[in-house]
Amino acid sequence: MGETTAVNNGTVDFGVTWVSNLISANAGGMDLLEVAQVYQRSGLVLVYKK
Repeated sequence: MGETTAVNNGTVDFGVTWVSNLISANAGGMDLLEVAQVYQRSGLVLVYKK
C-alpha cells in the first residue's frame, strides 16, 4: 500500500493503485478519494487526498 501512504502523507499529489487498496486505506483511517478509474473493467484507480 505504498501509493496510498505516499498520497496520504503528501509525498505525492496523486497515486495509482487497486480499488481494494483504496478501500483498505480508507478503512484504516486515511481520507482518500477516487478520482478516476483507469480501465473500464479493472480495479485500478487514481486516488487523491480529500
